[in-house]
Amino acid sequence: MRRVALLIGVLAATNAFAADANLCFAFLRSGSVVISCEGREDRITRHGELNSFAIAEEPGVLGVVTSYIEQQGTGSLQQGIQVVPGSQGVFDMVRMVELKSGKPLFNKIRGSVPTLISTCGGLFGVLDAKRVPVRKDVLTGADVSFDPYTWFRCSADRKVVAGIAEQDRILSEGLPPQAHVAPAEAAAYYEFNMSPNGKYLAFASDRQPLCVWSAEGGSQCAESADATDSTHDLVSVSDDGDVLVAIATGDKCAYKSPTIFSPAKPNDRKAMNCIGIGHWRPGMKSPEIVESLGRAPQWINPATASLLRQGLRKDYFLGM
Repeated sequence: MRRVALLIGVLAATNAFAADANLCFAFLRSGSVVISCEGREDRITRHGELNSFAIAEEPGVLGVVTSYIEQQGTGSLQQGIQVVPGSQGVFDMVRMVELKSGKPLFNKIRGSVPTLISTCGGLFGVLDAKRVPVRKDVLTGADVSFDPYTWFRCSADRKVVAGIAEQDRILSEGLPPQAHVAPAEAAAYYEFNMSPNGKYLAFASDRQPLCVWSAEGGSQCAESADATDSTHDLVSVSDDGDVLVAIATGDKCAYKSPTIFSPAKPNDRKAMNCIGIGHWRPGMKSPEIVESLGRAPQWINPATASLLRQGLRKDYFLGM
Protein backbone atom coordinates (compact mmCIF):
# COMPACT_ATOMS: atom_id res chain seq x y z
CA MET A 1 0.00 0.00 0.00
CA ARG A 2 1.27 3.34 -0.86
CA ARG A 3 2.72 5.82 1.55
CA VAL A 4 0.96 8.75 3.30
CA ALA A 5 1.96 10.92 6.21
CA LEU A 6 0.38 9.59 9.41
CA LEU A 7 -0.16 12.40 11.90
CA ILE A 8 -0.22 10.82 15.32
CA GLY A 9 -2.28 12.36 18.08
CA VAL A 10 -5.83 13.01 19.07
CA LEU A 11 -7.15 15.61 16.65
CA ALA A 12 -10.20 17.54 17.73
CA ALA A 13 -12.73 18.42 15.04
CA THR A 14 -16.17 19.94 15.05
CA ASN A 15 -18.68 17.58 13.41
CA ALA A 16 -15.87 15.06 12.87
CA PHE A 17 -16.65 11.98 10.79
CA ALA A 18 -19.71 13.63 9.20
CA ALA A 19 -19.83 14.07 5.43
CA ASP A 20 -18.97 17.70 4.71
CA ALA A 21 -21.09 19.11 1.89
CA ASN A 22 -18.28 21.51 0.99
CA LEU A 23 -15.74 18.73 0.37
CA CYS A 24 -15.64 16.42 -2.64
CA PHE A 25 -13.17 13.54 -2.62
CA ALA A 26 -12.61 9.82 -3.15
CA PHE A 27 -10.83 7.40 -0.82
CA LEU A 28 -10.39 3.73 0.05
CA ARG A 29 -12.52 2.15 2.75
CA SER A 30 -12.49 -1.61 3.38
CA GLY A 31 -10.69 -2.16 0.08
CA SER A 32 -13.31 -0.31 -1.98
CA VAL A 33 -13.42 3.12 -3.61
CA VAL A 34 -15.83 5.46 -1.81
CA ILE A 35 -16.72 9.02 -2.76
CA SER A 36 -17.91 11.76 -0.43
CA CYS A 37 -19.34 14.75 -2.26
CA GLU A 38 -22.08 17.29 -1.67
CA GLY A 39 -22.93 15.74 1.70
CA ARG A 40 -23.45 12.21 0.36
CA GLU A 41 -21.34 9.06 0.35
CA ASP A 42 -21.38 6.27 -2.25
CA ARG A 43 -19.41 3.07 -2.46
CA ILE A 44 -18.29 2.88 -6.09
CA THR A 45 -16.52 -0.50 -6.26
CA ARG A 46 -17.83 -3.65 -4.65
CA HIS A 47 -15.27 -6.44 -4.33
CA GLY A 48 -13.35 -4.88 -1.46
CA GLU A 49 -9.95 -6.22 -2.48
CA LEU A 50 -8.25 -3.15 -3.92
CA ASN A 51 -4.68 -2.26 -3.04
CA SER A 52 -4.83 1.21 -4.52
CA PHE A 53 -6.78 3.49 -6.84
CA ALA A 54 -6.49 6.82 -8.65
CA ILE A 55 -8.74 8.95 -10.83
CA ALA A 56 -7.53 10.88 -13.87
CA GLU A 57 -10.22 13.54 -14.07
CA GLU A 58 -9.24 14.49 -17.62
CA PRO A 59 -10.00 12.45 -19.73
CA GLY A 60 -12.03 10.81 -16.96
CA VAL A 61 -10.70 7.36 -16.00
CA LEU A 62 -10.86 5.34 -12.78
CA GLY A 63 -7.88 3.08 -12.23
CA VAL A 64 -7.58 0.41 -9.53
CA VAL A 65 -4.82 -1.98 -8.50
CA THR A 66 -5.54 -5.60 -7.60
CA SER A 67 -3.14 -8.53 -7.07
CA TYR A 68 -3.41 -11.73 -9.08
CA ILE A 69 -1.59 -15.06 -9.24
CA GLU A 70 -0.18 -16.22 -12.57
CA GLN A 71 -0.08 -19.92 -13.28
CA GLN A 72 2.83 -21.51 -15.14
CA GLY A 73 1.89 -22.73 -18.60
CA THR A 74 1.14 -21.58 -22.11
CA GLY A 75 -1.04 -18.70 -21.05
CA SER A 76 -4.51 -18.50 -19.58
CA LEU A 77 -7.28 -16.09 -18.76
CA GLN A 78 -7.97 -15.21 -15.15
CA GLN A 79 -10.94 -12.95 -14.48
CA GLY A 80 -10.80 -11.83 -18.11
CA ILE A 81 -7.14 -10.79 -18.02
CA GLN A 82 -4.55 -12.38 -20.32
CA VAL A 83 -1.50 -13.64 -18.43
CA VAL A 84 2.02 -14.02 -19.78
CA PRO A 85 2.79 -17.55 -21.13
CA GLY A 86 5.29 -19.50 -19.07
CA SER A 87 5.26 -17.15 -16.09
CA GLN A 88 4.15 -17.61 -12.51
CA GLY A 89 3.89 -15.72 -9.28
CA VAL A 90 1.98 -12.75 -7.91
CA PHE A 91 1.66 -9.56 -9.90
CA ASP A 92 -0.38 -6.40 -9.72
CA MET A 93 -2.95 -5.55 -12.35
CA VAL A 94 -4.00 -1.99 -13.13
CA ARG A 95 -7.61 -2.08 -14.29
CA MET A 96 -9.16 1.05 -15.74
CA VAL A 97 -12.63 2.17 -16.79
CA GLU A 98 -13.62 5.24 -18.80
CA LEU A 99 -16.13 7.12 -16.68
CA LYS A 100 -18.31 8.47 -19.48
CA SER A 101 -18.62 5.31 -21.59
CA GLY A 102 -17.89 2.50 -19.15
CA LYS A 103 -15.31 1.13 -21.59
CA PRO A 104 -12.85 -1.14 -19.73
CA LEU A 105 -9.12 -0.66 -20.19
CA PHE A 106 -6.45 -3.05 -18.97
CA ASN A 107 -2.77 -2.69 -18.38
CA LYS A 108 -0.24 -4.75 -16.49
CA ILE A 109 2.89 -3.69 -14.65
CA ARG A 110 5.28 -6.48 -13.70
CA GLY A 111 6.23 -6.76 -10.04
CA SER A 112 4.60 -5.08 -7.08
CA VAL A 113 2.65 -1.87 -7.69
CA PRO A 114 1.38 -0.86 -4.25
CA THR A 115 0.31 2.58 -5.39
CA LEU A 116 -1.34 4.21 -8.38
CA ILE A 117 -0.89 7.98 -8.67
CA SER A 118 -2.95 10.55 -10.55
CA THR A 119 -0.63 13.31 -11.76
CA CYS A 120 0.44 15.06 -14.96
CA GLY A 121 -3.00 14.35 -16.47
CA GLY A 122 -2.34 10.60 -16.38
CA LEU A 123 -1.92 7.60 -14.10
CA PHE A 124 1.47 6.41 -12.88
CA GLY A 125 2.57 3.51 -10.69
CA VAL A 126 5.19 2.93 -8.02
CA LEU A 127 7.11 -0.35 -8.04
CA ASP A 128 7.84 -2.51 -4.96
CA ALA A 129 8.67 -1.55 -1.41
CA LYS A 130 11.58 0.66 -2.50
CA ARG A 131 9.07 3.05 -4.09
CA VAL A 132 10.74 2.99 -7.50
CA PRO A 133 8.77 5.35 -9.74
CA VAL A 134 7.22 4.12 -12.97
CA ARG A 135 7.81 6.63 -15.75
CA LYS A 136 5.20 5.12 -18.04
CA ASP A 137 1.72 6.60 -18.05
CA VAL A 138 -0.35 3.43 -17.68
CA LEU A 139 -3.30 5.30 -19.16
CA THR A 140 -1.60 5.89 -22.53
CA GLY A 141 1.44 3.61 -22.41
CA ALA A 142 3.71 6.61 -23.12
CA ASP A 143 7.06 7.00 -21.37
CA VAL A 144 7.22 10.26 -19.41
CA SER A 145 10.29 11.77 -17.77
CA PHE A 146 11.28 15.13 -16.37
CA ASP A 147 15.03 14.99 -15.82
CA PRO A 148 16.77 15.55 -13.48
CA TYR A 149 13.83 14.51 -11.28
CA THR A 150 13.66 10.88 -10.20
CA TRP A 151 10.28 11.35 -8.50
CA PHE A 152 8.05 13.96 -10.09
CA ARG A 153 4.58 15.47 -10.02
CA CYS A 154 3.14 17.99 -12.44
CA SER A 155 0.04 19.96 -13.32
CA ALA A 156 -2.65 18.33 -15.42
CA ASP A 157 -1.36 20.11 -18.53
CA ARG A 158 2.27 19.20 -17.66
CA LYS A 159 3.35 22.85 -17.84
CA VAL A 160 4.37 23.02 -14.16
CA VAL A 161 6.69 20.32 -12.81
CA ALA A 162 8.14 19.60 -9.37
CA GLY A 163 10.20 16.73 -8.10
CA ILE A 164 13.06 15.22 -6.16
CA ALA A 165 16.34 14.12 -7.70
CA GLU A 166 18.03 10.99 -6.39
CA GLN A 167 21.39 12.68 -5.82
CA ASP A 168 20.30 15.39 -3.38
CA ARG A 169 16.68 14.53 -2.33
CA ILE A 170 15.73 18.25 -2.39
CA LEU A 171 12.13 19.00 -3.37
CA SER A 172 12.26 21.58 -6.15
CA GLU A 173 9.85 23.25 -8.53
CA GLY A 174 10.53 24.14 -12.15
CA LEU A 175 12.20 22.54 -15.14
CA PRO A 176 15.10 22.88 -14.82
CA PRO A 177 14.82 23.17 -11.02
CA GLN A 178 14.39 26.80 -10.00
CA ALA A 179 12.71 27.05 -6.60
CA HIS A 180 13.93 24.90 -3.69
CA VAL A 181 10.71 24.01 -1.87
CA ALA A 182 12.02 21.77 0.92
CA PRO A 183 15.46 20.51 1.96
CA ALA A 184 16.45 16.87 1.88
CA GLU A 185 14.28 14.67 4.10
CA ALA A 186 11.86 17.48 4.90
CA ALA A 187 9.79 16.14 2.01
CA ALA A 188 9.79 12.36 1.71
CA TYR A 189 10.63 11.28 -1.83
CA TYR A 190 7.20 9.75 -2.24
CA GLU A 191 4.94 11.87 -0.05
CA PHE A 192 4.50 15.04 -2.04
CA ASN A 193 1.86 16.06 -4.55
CA MET A 194 0.90 18.93 -6.83
CA SER A 195 -2.51 20.47 -7.42
CA PRO A 196 -3.97 19.92 -10.90
CA ASN A 197 -3.52 23.62 -11.72
CA GLY A 198 0.13 23.53 -10.66
CA LYS A 199 -0.19 26.34 -8.08
CA TYR A 200 0.35 24.28 -4.91
CA LEU A 201 2.69 21.60 -3.61
CA ALA A 202 1.86 19.59 -0.48
CA PHE A 203 4.53 17.59 1.30
CA ALA A 204 5.35 15.83 4.57
CA SER A 205 7.83 13.40 6.08
CA ASP A 206 8.68 11.85 9.42
CA ARG A 207 10.72 14.98 10.21
CA GLN A 208 8.33 17.59 8.88
CA PRO A 209 4.68 18.39 9.63
CA LEU A 210 2.28 18.65 6.72
CA CYS A 211 3.03 21.72 4.56
CA VAL A 212 1.72 23.50 1.48
CA TRP A 213 3.97 25.58 -0.77
CA SER A 214 3.12 28.09 -3.48
CA ALA A 215 5.31 30.43 -5.50
CA GLU A 216 3.40 33.41 -4.09
CA GLY A 217 3.16 32.42 -0.43
CA GLY A 218 6.08 30.07 0.20
CA SER A 219 5.59 27.22 2.70
CA GLN A 220 2.84 27.13 5.32
CA CYS A 221 2.76 24.18 7.70
CA ALA A 222 0.54 22.51 10.26
CA GLU A 223 1.59 23.10 13.85
CA SER A 224 1.51 19.44 14.86
CA ALA A 225 4.87 18.32 16.20
CA ASP A 226 3.82 14.66 16.17
CA ALA A 227 3.91 13.96 12.44
CA THR A 228 5.38 10.53 11.83
CA ASP A 229 6.00 8.85 8.52
CA SER A 230 4.52 5.39 9.07
CA THR A 231 1.64 4.56 6.73
CA HIS A 232 2.94 6.59 3.82
CA ASP A 233 -0.22 7.20 1.82
CA LEU A 234 -0.08 10.03 -0.67
CA VAL A 235 -1.33 13.50 0.26
CA SER A 236 -3.77 15.22 -2.11
CA VAL A 237 -3.84 18.99 -2.68
CA SER A 238 -6.64 20.86 -4.43
CA ASP A 239 -6.52 23.83 -6.80
CA ASP A 240 -7.34 26.01 -3.78
CA GLY A 241 -4.47 24.67 -1.66
CA ASP A 242 -6.59 22.47 0.66
CA VAL A 243 -5.02 19.15 1.63
CA LEU A 244 -6.38 15.67 2.33
CA VAL A 245 -4.18 13.26 4.27
CA ALA A 246 -4.53 9.88 5.98
CA ILE A 247 -4.20 10.35 9.74
CA ALA A 248 -4.53 8.44 12.99
CA THR A 249 -7.91 9.11 14.59
CA GLY A 250 -7.04 8.17 18.16
CA ASP A 251 -9.25 5.05 18.02
CA LYS A 252 -8.16 1.41 17.72
CA CYS A 253 -8.85 -0.89 14.78
CA ALA A 254 -8.46 -4.54 13.85
CA TYR A 255 -6.67 -5.02 10.52
CA LYS A 256 -7.30 -7.73 7.96
CA SER A 257 -4.99 -6.00 5.48
CA PRO A 258 -3.52 -2.50 5.09
CA THR A 259 -6.71 -1.36 3.32
CA ILE A 260 -9.28 -3.46 5.20
CA PHE A 261 -9.81 -2.60 8.87
CA SER A 262 -12.65 -1.90 11.29
CA PRO A 263 -13.10 -0.72 14.87
CA ALA A 264 -11.52 -3.18 17.29
CA LYS A 265 -13.35 -5.04 19.99
CA PRO A 266 -12.58 -4.09 23.60
CA ASN A 267 -9.35 -5.59 24.95
CA ASP A 268 -8.11 -6.59 21.48
CA ARG A 269 -4.37 -6.78 22.10
CA LYS A 270 -3.58 -6.80 18.38
CA ALA A 271 -5.47 -3.58 17.72
CA MET A 272 -3.62 -0.74 16.01
CA ASN A 273 -4.33 2.89 15.32
CA CYS A 274 -7.35 3.49 13.10
CA ILE A 275 -6.59 5.51 10.00
CA GLY A 276 -9.06 8.10 8.77
CA ILE A 277 -9.09 11.06 6.40
CA GLY A 278 -8.01 14.47 7.58
CA HIS A 279 -8.66 17.83 5.94
CA TRP A 280 -6.20 20.70 6.39
CA ARG A 281 -5.64 24.12 4.89
CA PRO A 282 -3.07 26.80 5.73
CA GLY A 283 -4.16 28.65 8.86
CA MET A 284 -5.46 25.52 10.62
CA LYS A 285 -3.34 24.22 13.50
CA SER A 286 -3.86 20.59 12.49
CA PRO A 287 -6.05 18.50 10.18
CA GLU A 288 -9.64 17.86 11.17
CA ILE A 289 -10.96 14.35 10.74
CA VAL A 290 -13.65 14.15 8.06
CA GLU A 291 -13.76 10.34 7.72
CA SER A 292 -13.21 8.03 10.69
CA LEU A 293 -12.06 5.08 8.54
CA GLY A 294 -10.27 5.47 5.24
CA ARG A 295 -7.02 5.72 3.32
CA ALA A 296 -5.55 7.19 0.14
CA PRO A 297 -7.73 10.30 -0.27
CA GLN A 298 -7.93 12.15 -3.58
CA TRP A 299 -9.74 15.39 -4.33
CA ILE A 300 -12.27 15.18 -7.16
CA ASN A 301 -14.68 17.74 -8.57
CA PRO A 302 -18.49 17.38 -8.41
CA ALA A 303 -18.66 16.61 -12.14
CA THR A 304 -16.37 13.60 -11.64
CA ALA A 305 -18.43 12.50 -8.64
CA SER A 306 -21.54 12.67 -10.84
CA LEU A 307 -19.88 10.48 -13.49
CA LEU A 308 -18.83 7.95 -10.84
CA ARG A 309 -22.37 7.77 -9.47
CA GLN A 310 -23.75 7.41 -12.98
CA GLY A 311 -21.28 4.60 -13.66
CA LEU A 312 -22.34 2.91 -10.44
CA ARG A 313 -25.98 2.94 -11.58
CA LYS A 314 -24.99 1.55 -14.97
CA ASP A 315 -22.77 -1.18 -13.50
CA TYR A 316 -19.61 0.18 -15.14
CA PHE A 317 -17.48 -0.95 -12.21
CA LEU A 318 -18.56 -4.58 -11.88
CA GLY A 319 -15.55 -6.77 -11.14
CA MET A 320 -13.65 -3.99 -9.40
